Amino acid sequence: MSPTGPDPSPAARGAAQGRVPLVVCSAIALAALALRLHGIGWGLPEVFEEAYPFKEAWEMWGWGPQRGLDLNPHFFKYPSLTLYLQFLVQGILYVAMRAGGIISSAPDFRALLAADPTPFYRCGRAVTALFGAATVFPAFELARRAAGPWAAVVAGALVAVSMPLIAKSQVIEVDVPLAFFVTLGLLGSLELSERPGLRKALTAGVVAGLAASTKYPGLILALPVAIAPFLGRTGAGGERPRSKASGKIAREKSVPPRRERHPQPVSKTKAVHRGPARIVLSLVALGGLVAAFSLTSPFVLLDRGTFLSQLAEEREHMAMGHFGVAGGASWWAYARAWFGPVAGWPMGLLSLAGLAVYALGLRRRWAILIASFVVPYYAIVGSWSMKADRYLLPLLPAAAVVAASAIADAAAALRRHPRGAKLSFVALPLAGLALAWPSLAELPRHLAGARPDTRALARRWIETHVPEGSFVVSEFYGPSLLSPLEASRWDPEVREALARRKFRAPLYAVQQLPMYQVEPERSARFYDPRLYPAADAVIVTSSVRDRYRADPVRFAAQLAFYDTLEARFARAAVFDPFHPKGGAGPEIVIYRNPARNPPFARRASVAPPESLDTSLPPAGGEPFFYYNLGLNYEWWGRTDAALRCYQRGLSFTRFEPRYYALVVDRMAEALTRRGAPDSAMRFLAQAESAAPSPAQAEQVRRSREWRSRRPGVRGR
Repeated sequence: MSPTGPDPSPAARGAAQGRVPLVVCSAIALAALALRLHGIGWGLPEVFEEAYPFKEAWEMWGWGPQRGLDLNPHFFKYPSLTLYLQFLVQGILYVAMRAGGIISSAPDFRALLAADPTPFYRCGRAVTALFGAATVFPAFELARRAAGPWAAVVAGALVAVSMPLIAKSQVIEVDVPLAFFVTLGLLGSLELSERPGLRKALTAGVVAGLAASTKYPGLILALPVAIAPFLGRTGAGGERPRSKASGKIAREKSVPPRRERHPQPVSKTKAVHRGPARIVLSLVALGGLVAAFSLTSPFVLLDRGTFLSQLAEEREHMAMGHFGVAGGASWWAYARAWFGPVAGWPMGLLSLAGLAVYALGLRRRWAILIASFVVPYYAIVGSWSMKADRYLLPLLPAAAVVAASAIADAAAALRRHPRGAKLSFVALPLAGLALAWPSLAELPRHLAGARPDTRALARRWIETHVPEGSFVVSEFYGPSLLSPLEASRWDPEVREALARRKFRAPLYAVQQLPMYQVEPERSARFYDPRLYPAADAVIVTSSVRDRYRADPVRFAAQLAFYDTLEARFARAAVFDPFHPKGGAGPEIVIYRNPARNPPFARRASVAPPESLDTSLPPAGGEPFFYYNLGLNYEWWGRTDAALRCYQRGLSFTRFEPRYYALVVDRMAEALTRRGAPDSAMRFLAQAESAAPSPAQAEQVRRSREWRSRRPGVRGR
């Protein structure tokens, strides 16, 4: 009996001890979430090179009378899990806004996105931030099982303050969710190896399936899941021996695997059945993987043709690499990135050395499982020519676990030394601080806020200094301006909702210059000044220009276009990322055409563009290029020029059938605008019968039915 009351029972003491790690882990995760939510609105309402899951999910909803709910994303460059998560969040946001009186209908919801997408992108980014913070939990538990509570605290803290993980948790992408599922899957594999069972096998397999459904390389998690049942040590009863004191599984590090002995002799009968049982568990785990992937990315199978086509494009992209980046395998490039901006040299070195010692030397089960993912993942990703530091992010939590385990074991060894007990309490936090130092050094800059992007600065300048209705030719990675290409997607109900909201943004005839990651010289035919006789301004970005300049022989046509701009146009503004007052992003140069005044929208007459050279083989993208060009002419009443553009685009759809219905629909709209709705309906009927595929024919049929219900249309 204690002075203050009865002693707690052993069960109560065990429950209290179990709550302590959970409280500590939750505190670290909350701190991680705060770091990821701080400044999450950077750059908004602009988004650059992100938000593909958000945009594809938005198209799946439809949100309009001419559209409809379509659970097939028709986008398979990523699997579908993150798309469906964004889809779900958008639905929740719609319900919340409707209940709160912010919107009154689906068109009103679409109008709000057009007017100010900030709340939408904040919610989309918050999903990634939650995944980033949640990664602390499996990393913490994995390290606790590997080397105890102090290792868990260090590993959780390393994940929480990692600047690469923080930065990518603030964009709508797939690498941070993949890092979460990989870490959770490694933890599930360890649990399966410790106490093999059907439920644990199924759980580990499902998590691996979710990882694969987040990003295709997540499929590599099948390896640790599959081998986990074969790493478990069993006694006569088929389970690992338990600690008599606590009833928990005895810690693996107390008896190295190579010295493990069964506490009781195993009968021949049990030895015979042990192998087949583990094979069954492995198959159950792999079955769970397949089931989870199929349920969360179902159209990989249901729309197999589109999936295989886009997957082939991605394989080609990975094999050929990113335009402007040196080709060849990426192993050395990723090694430099790992010891540099990704993990930093302290954690990078210690994690690599620790994994070798634990997995190969000491043969620790948890390390073998981590290595079974890390090694093949690095080998596969490193074999690609495509290089992106974010591909290494799924390895960071596992590296934190290995490094934290190494310093925790070193501190434990130091405590066993007669003179090292006191020193060990200082050595552990100092070592953890050293591992986190590269990220901690970047933390003040993160807390101070991100610099504005040069593209956002350029957009504000253009909207102030370039008259509305100007014809603007822009390279990739330029500022995002409101154009007919975007406004044409607004249904009449959306336009009415925007009018009620008094939305007003300057509209420009923006013509995008194509750029190709594979065989980039194909863009040469679009760098012909004769295609843009109406141009008032041209935007050049260093992200594209410098890649062409690196090979002047191969890209002579593109460089000639730049020379023409320097000779005939005037530099109106330059946004330099290296200038003290500049922002992050590429250099943006804006050229003004001194011969064009007034702007495109207010001119009495406009010369039509020249046609692309049809003697050359198709470059790819011609139908969309002409569709975009025709929209710019049509929007400001140049219907005849627009029809010529659509006709040229339609002639190229035999090479790219996916654009057939899009160009046909726009051509029918131009005929209707010209006062010939009956001709438009006859054209649609002919186009439906001549469609290159049943899917394109169905789209044309829907367009014809919708137009037949419009006032003033007499025929079908």
